[in-house]
Amino acid sequence: MDIEIVQLGDLGVWDLKKVARLDAEAWQNVLFAEHDTKSSYRIHMEEYERLRERCKRFPEGQIIAYCHDPRFNEPVGVINSLRIKVPDIDAVPRTWHGLTGNGYFTTHEEDGNMQACVSIVAMPLDDVPPELREEYKNQQVSRKLINAQLKLANDSDMDYMIAYSRPANYAKNKAKYPSMNEYLEAVKRGDVNDPIGMHLHFGAAIWKVLPNGRKDEDAGHYNVIMRYPLVKDAPKPESTQEAVLTRT
Repeated sequence: MDIEIVQLGDLGVWDLKKVARLDAEAWQNVLFAEHDTKSSYRIHMEEYERLRERCKRFPEGQIIAYCHDPRFNEPVGVINSLRIKVPDIDAVPRTWHGLTGNGYFTTHEEDGNMQACVSIVAMPLDDVPPELREEYKNQQVSRKLINAQLKLANDSDMDYMIAYSRPANYAKNKAKYPSMNEYLEAVKRGDVNDPIGMHLHFGAAIWKVLPNGRKDEDAGHYNVIMRYPLVKDAPKPESTQEAVLTRT
């Protein structure tokens, strides 16, 4: 199984519709609430239009994982990003819709210094043919998508790369972990399986918790900003002169 990383704009209309369906089904409960509908067709079409607009505004940031296999030739993952110009963390929009222009990326700034990943979706294992599931798991689609965004951010000399994530399993665990801080500590320990844990596993750190970040009952209406380290964030090695002075 070969997973290729491509831009969303490189896909034909049929594949773009498949990506829209993949995205809509992953976010189905959130989108049903936001659009006050139970129509899968309606939210599929909404996501299709959003994806087209994202491609127009920032094509490089709309990245697809595409499976090339005679038995299963499909897009299997998508990650979307845009850029904004901010002086510090406190200037980051406090809601997903405020950051993304209601998902259409009208807020994207070409000269932005922060790359913000606002959605990452990998095809669920159950949607992959049974005989390919073990091989598919080993492909680590989500990691490939994050790495592609990190490469883009590093190559473009961004100051920051963040991901707006959702504590998707908070509501079902709220009785045991009443506060979001308690819940996130449980995720860090590995006591709870949650998308936040995926980002932590990939090297991100929890940067800011946003109450009422997006209408999402499963997540308690929270967003959590995850910050990914970039190459420029790595500690600088001491120079030879500094090392000599330290030893004297």
